[in-house]
Amino acid sequence: MTLRSGMTFHIQSWVVDPQIGTYAISDTALVTDHGGEPLTATPRYPMRPA
Repeated sequence: MTLRSGMTFHIQSWVVDPQIGTYAISDTALVTDHGGEPLTATPRYPMRPA
């Protein structure tokens, strides 16, 4: 696959731990002429549901 400016990607990783549960880490990125630009503004620490 050739990356081109204007393409967007959604990347998901899953963390499964029997003691703390399952967490999804998700990011969206935009390909630009100068590299990748993250579009996700969510903090990068585990958040537990209320």
